[in-house]
Amino acid sequence: MNILLVSFYNPLGKGGFEKQTIGFLKELANQDNRIGCITFAKSDEKSTIHSSLVKSGLFRLGIYVLDFREDSHSLKAKLMFWLAINSSNFLSKYYSNLGQSIAFTIKKIRSQSSIDFIHIHGLKTAYIFPDCQENSFLIDLLDSFSLCEKRSLSYCLKKDRKHAFFSYINYLKILKIEKSLLKKYAKKCPFVMISEYDAKYLQSKSPKARIYTIAAATDKLDLISEESRLNKPEKKLVFCGFMNRLHNYDAFIWLVEAIMPLVVRAHPETKLEVTGFAIPKQFYQMQDHFRWLKVMPEVEDINSFMSQATLICWPFRYGAGIKTKILESMALGKAIVSTKIGVEAFTSSQTRGILIANTAESLADCINQLLANSKYRENMGRINLEIINSEFSWEKRAERYLQLYHNNIATES
Repeated sequence: MNILLVSFYNPLGKGGFEKQTIGFLKELANQDNRIGCITFAKSDEKSTIHSSLVKSGLFRLGIYVLDFREDSHSLKAKLMFWLAINSSNFLSKYYSNLGQSIAFTIKKIRSQSSIDFIHIHGLKTAYIFPDCQENSFLIDLLDSFSLCEKRSLSYCLKKDRKHAFFSYINYLKILKIEKSLLKKYAKKCPFVMISEYDAKYLQSKSPKARIYTIAAATDKLDLISEESRLNKPEKKLVFCGFMNRLHNYDAFIWLVEAIMPLVVRAHPETKLEVTGFAIPKQFYQMQDHFRWLKVMPEVEDINSFMSQATLICWPFRYGAGIKTKILESMALGKAIVSTKIGVEAFTSSQTRGILIANTAESLADCINQLLANSKYRENMGRINLEIINSEFSWEKRAERYLQLYHNNIATES
């Protein structure tokens, strides 16, 4: 099958969305499907992104990096957006030059080869995508951005009131776009989400939309060592992520200020190491107050960094959808402590190796239980590894997409 991926953002990015898309596409390519890619970049970044896509060896159907320059929106454009009855149609017209570039490129690809299916990746790609009558396609939203923004608004109302108004406007904007897009394509194509929770949320906003859930996946990481490493006397927790994202920032601050002091009181030798992208100066300054905290620049191999942890705590209170860091921790055979929001994309059977709590005190209690009992910790980690191997493989994820591709093609024909 010839599959064309259309993604406004570089599909080889380091974020969880990109990991989920590239992972199953690699599996499809390994099964002799041919993958093509259309993406956008600023003029001074085009050659670098094109080279990285070529180097991946994934896109045998062709690679097309189109020009894009981000301009600020005029007051008139913003007003017209809010007045528009159908916001997705308004945005499609507003970005018509990008849509025309996509249409022209698709036509060019068709002149050289056939396209069996078009995979539209992400919300922004969906609303700039031109009307496509000649190919079956789906829209892969992965998570609900409006649900994420709704929780960001909750954060602002509690802790950052000066930004609450702008957060509320942003939530309404994203919700308006999502609802409009779901309505526009309700009869034309299926939508795909990773989380059943997010899928139900969006389905309530647009009952007629065809929304499917395809479970996330992660690499099988052969980094779990023998009992000697799991039981070594050092007690260490780690944290990593894009720190300019609210759910990561809040989780880390909560972990450092409210949870870890209770852990260190019970286990004084315990350390916490953090790394990631866009680490604020505030985090480095916190080391002076919390002697058990070590903040590191971005590391080369994040899996090796995480593998050094005795256990891992992801105390998420915001965000939406699947948390890929939890999947990756499971694949490392780690015992995990998290919150209800952190694991909401998982079924109850998939969280058998995760201790779930929602207050600083109860999260600290869970961590202390695991630190005090190496056999309990090891058993929880092995349960997580078994769940990853049985339920979160790229093979299963790719199989579900292929099934959806074929079913959609058959329905339209």
